[in-house]
Amino acid sequence: MTEKYLEYTFDEINIGLTKEFQITITESMVNNFANISGDFSPIHIDEEYAKSTIFQKRIVHGMLLAFLSRMQGMYLPGKHALY
Repeated sequence: MTEKYLEYTFDEINIGLTKEFQITITESMVNNFANISGDFSPIHIDEEYAKSTIFQKRIVHGMLLAFLSRMQGMYLPGKHALY
């Protein structure tokens, strides 16, 4: 990882402070999360099954989208945060 973490102190965090970052969810991320979590629900893994659902395609595990840990540990507040 080339991105450096931030080091805000509690007193430096103010209403309106923002940070944006982008993540590309890859096939390997979905597969790795399924292996780690044990959640192999066909809505996440099976393209043919997923076509028969209201979504019409596979959807990513909800917990995989929870990048709160990255936001908190790397950016706001950064280095000194624990979640």
